[in-house]
Amino acid sequence: DGSKNLGAAVGSAEFVQRYWRSNVELWSGRVVRLAQFAKTQPHAALWGFKTGLRNEWKYGMRMERSLAHLLEPLEEAIRSVFLPAFFGSDVAISDEFRDLLALPARCAGMDFDNPVKLAPLAFADAADLARMQKELLLASSTEEIDGKAYQQVREVCRARRRTSQNKSLAELKLRASHRLKKCIAIATGKGASAVFNTSPQEQYGFAIKAKRDYNDLCRMRYHLPLLSLPEKCVCGERYSLDHSQICRCGGLVNERHDDVKKLFALECRRVFSDVGLEPMLAPLEGEEATFRYKTANRKDDARSDVRVRNFFTKKRNAFFEFRVLYPLASSYLGKNASQLFEEVAQQRRREYCQRIVEVDDGDFTPMIMFSNGCMGPEMTAVIKQLGRLIADKYGRSYAQVVTILRAKFAFALARSAIMCLRGSRSVACGDKHSREMDPLSNVDLAVADLALGVF
Repeated sequence: DGSKNLGAAVGSAEFVQRYWRSNVELWSGRVVRLAQFAKTQPHAALWGFKTGLRNEWKYGMRMERSLAHLLEPLEEAIRSVFLPAFFGSDVAISDEFRDLLALPARCAGMDFDNPVKLAPLAFADAADLARMQKELLLASSTEEIDGKAYQQVREVCRARRRTSQNKSLAELKLRASHRLKKCIAIATGKGASAVFNTSPQEQYGFAIKAKRDYNDLCRMRYHLPLLSLPEKCVCGERYSLDHSQICRCGGLVNERHDDVKKLFALECRRVFSDVGLEPMLAPLEGEEATFRYKTANRKDDARSDVRVRNFFTKKRNAFFEFRVLYPLASSYLGKNASQLFEEVAQQRRREYCQRIVEVDDGDFTPMIMFSNGCMGPEMTAVIKQLGRLIADKYGRSYAQVVTILRAKFAFALARSAIMCLRGSRSVACGDKHSREMDPLSNVDLAVADLALGVF
């Protein structure tokens, strides 16, 4: 009563239903198996889902008009088995949260498509794309499809899909809590989703292999409760995700700042020969009297983060000062991303700009980033300029180079966020060790004692 044809089913309604149900059962089983793999390698599993597994049922969506209701078991497998492998079984996948996860990474989602909702859209796109071919076949024409017209139809379908996604995101924002709205706003920034939108390539440093680390990043993206955290920080405050990203005890926050500036300096070395890390600024000899702001840096040993000669202007130094913000800190919750970037950039300008321009005769740029990889407008412009220079020197695509640069900064900050969250801010020693003298605290005395055979 029917047969398989080009990956779809042709025949009676009963045969077609039976055919697609068997496929949905097969796909659901594969989702369950991939979920088992996601428990140990979540980053690789996410990419396997995005680039491999989901394409199997996407083809079916384009071939069958009434497939949506048959895909409900598949959606149930994704929702109840696959997603908990990334967020943990303790996280409730509400309808609102499920709709958010179904959006692409650029819209603050994670590309976990909802097949039931996607099926009608996929079929409509396929019908529009096949319409020209259908008309030629019905007319028994031997003409080829107009490639330009076909590309225009593809652009229309793509624009329609983006409009649908933006509409879904806008509706989610209306229903979301204040903190979730802030998470969404931060996640939609340029470079903020590179960790979730880049294939795991260990040889390039684009892989988060530890399962707990990637699960933590997934939870941190939406400010979900984290597991196995200490009750108190060494500073005495209650320990939490928010506190871990701002506490300066142990120097982990400072190390996060250093990682970013070192990465930028290394990337600049690809095209510039004169790059300095933490260069000393020229000493002041009375110029401080003309400084307009009280917060201007007047110290004799003042340093900038990075200096690059010829970056903007030939034979002229450009100085860059970095700042990494945790945008969900309680003091920042009332401000949007643009306000935060401008406020902190202005602080850096008041601190360094006049001194660098007038005393060191250089250019100054505040490099402001969020801890999830989102870049401020000044840093975005600098990364574009650096990407253009690297692309020109090595004959590469500008868009590809800039994408890789953003990914490198995003992965560096992702690792720093995990370090701030899980890293040790102190070393706990037992009574025995606390009573012993540390030989490294007085090397000369220790060497003398060793020579006398004291130990």
